[in-house]
Parts: sequence; C-alpha cells; structure tokens
Amino acid sequence: MQISSSYASSLEAALVTEAEVTRSGDCITIEEVEPVFVDMRARWNTVMRGLSAAYDALKAVD
Repeated sequence: MQISSSYASSLEAALVTEAEVTRSGDCITIEEVEPVFVDMRARWNTVMRGLSAAYDALKAVD
C-alpha cells in the first residue's frame, strides 16, 4: 500500500515496529506478508489502527 502525506516521515516512524515501511519523499510504502489470510487480516488491522492513531495525533498538534 502506498500513502502520500506531508506527514510521511512521522508516519514512517510511527509504523516502523509494525510493518515493513519505506519512504520516498512524501510517500510511504507499507508491505505486509502473512501466509494465512486470517493472520494477514489481523496484521493489516493492527497496521491501519496504528496509522490512523498516528495521523490523528499529528493533525491534533498541527
């Protein structure tokens, strides 16, 4: 998944312990691989909750 945001650097830092994240300028790429669909769904939900929380926190202090 790719996300473009002016907060890309901060979002990358927030997700570094959750998934494989790389950044190029204002774009982050999130990669997640799980062999079992149920595990992938759980991991994806965790990553998305972390991303949402980080974005909300950044918007609140902006």
